[in-house]
Amino acid sequence: MYNHCAIEMEQAEVARNVEDPVWMNREGQVCKLDEAFGCKVTHEIIRPDMCICDDEVGGNICMAGD
Repeated sequence: MYNHCAIEMEQAEVARNVEDPVWMNREGQVCKLDEAFGCKVTHEIIRPDMCICDDEVGGNICMAGD
């Protein structure tokens, strides 16, 4: 799922692929592991004003059968 979203964001030109994944801090600056927040970053968001990020939550809003 995430790979598909990353490809779509690249095609829409809101993100660019980072050749070598890097650690980033909360401010979005490249840093060392001991200063990092989260996982290694594989894509840089270049148009945050045009990008919507979401995550799979596992919920089901279908009310059929309720």
